[in-house]
Amino acid sequence: GGGGGEEEKKECGKYDNYYPNKKWRTWIDYEKFNELSEKHRRDEKVKFGVMDYLADTPKWATFGNNAEGFDPTDKRFRKKGKIAMYTKYDEEGVPTHDSAGRELEAAARKGLEEEMRAAVREYAGGGGKGGEVENGKGGERKVKDLKLMFRGLVVVDKEERKKNDLMNDVGMIDEKKKMKLARS
Repeated sequence: GGGGGEEEKKECGKYDNYYPNKKWRTWIDYEKFNELSEKHRRDEKVKFGVMDYLADTPKWATFGNNAEGFDPTDKRFRKKGKIAMYTKYDEEGVPTHDSAGRELEAAARKGLEEEMRAAVREYAGGGGKGGEVENGKGGERKVKDLKLMFRGLVVVDKEERKKNDLMNDVGMIDEKKKMKLARS
C-alpha cells in the first residue's frame, strides 16, 4: 500500500501499453492475429504476443461514450420495451435529451443539474467533480464516477413493449408478420 512503491508502479505500468498516447488499444486485429498465427504455425521460431495484434478501441466502445459500448452500426435490441430515459449528456454527465431524443426543457435540466451538484457535494466533499474511491475487502478499488449517475436509467415504452412481446412470441406470429413488425 502507501506512497507509490515499486509494486504499485509495476501494477500501474502493465496497462501503459493499452493506453499509449491517451488512446485505448484493447481490440484484436483478427486479420493480423491470423497472419501471425499462420507464420508461427509454419515456423515455430516466429514469436508474437498480444501487443503485436492489438487494435485501437473504437470511440463508441470507450468508457463514458453516449453509445454505451454498442456499435452504432448494429441493431440494438432492448427487452421488455425498456428504452433509455436520456439519450444525450453534456460533458459533466447531465442529461440534455429525453428518451425520444428531444432536448430537455430548462426546468427539467436545472433539476438534474442540482441533483448532480448534490451528488458531488456528497461524494466529493463539496470540492471535487469525480467521486470517491472505495477500497474493497479484497484490495479491489471501486470508483463512483458521477458522470455516469444518470446513465442506465430506463423508462417503459408501451408501444415498444407491445411490439417486443409480439416479436418474441414465435408461436403466436408467423414470419411475414414478424418481418412487418420489425420494419415498423
